[in-house]
Amino acid sequence: MNYQIFFILLFALTLLLMKFSSIVLNGEIKKDFKFLFNSPLINPKTQNHNIQKNREVKFEIMFKFFVHSFTVLFFYDFYKVLFENFNYSIIVKAYLFSIYIYLFTNFIAASARVFTLLTKEVPIDMHNKPYLSKSISEFWGNRWNRWIHDWLNLISKKCAPRSIKLRIFWAFFFSGLFHEAMFTLPYYLYYKENFMGTMMTYFMFQFLFMIIDRKVLKFNAPKLRRAFMWFSVFAPIPFFINKPLLAFFGLS
Repeated sequence: MNYQIFFILLFALTLLLMKFSSIVLNGEIKKDFKFLFNSPLINPKTQNHNIQKNREVKFEIMFKFFVHSFTVLFFYDFYKVLFENFNYSIIVKAYLFSIYIYLFTNFIAASARVFTLLTKEVPIDMHNKPYLSKSISEFWGNRWNRWIHDWLNLISKKCAPRSIKLRIFWAFFFSGLFHEAMFTLPYYLYYKENFMGTMMTYFMFQFLFMIIDRKVLKFNAPKLRRAFMWFSVFAPIPFFINKPLLAFFGLS
């Protein structure tokens, strides 16, 4: 079996597991079982993340799909040529390739929204212009991957109903856990090369950086919060954009 196919199968299985866990925690298995397949949102309670279809919404979704498709193909060819002609290390590749993660997730989201045109409602955009964030708390809390926010909120409240700090920890812990299952685990199973723990490390850094932002910078140095956000997201990026992730794109 081709590695990319194996990867996609495990990736889809992980997403289904995440969605099924939210259905179980919400206690609505019978009512929302079809939700596993008819929406890209992770939590079936996320009604405020759906919008009614009309002509303008349909045009916007199709337009964004074509724009993101062209963009992701163009930049993939760019990175392919760049990495084939220059012998960069994995760390350098990670920093260079970081912008592509944003472009690729936009493409995945646009593709999912096109499929939801066959249903009654369509989800809002996955990302809400994260480059406009003024702090790391705003970046992760309000602008990056809004489709999963309610799921993380649900599961973190179950783990820590009384502590906001612990909720933040569990949100990043489960983010790291499922990214490990989506990326490093299939790479290990296919190639028998172990990179387990690298993505978890990235998200644990994000937890520490968010605590610093909320407890220190927010009150003592608010003007530094945006610069600290960019440092926090990109400085440890080689832990996230690792060899397993690059291998999926054929760029390792």
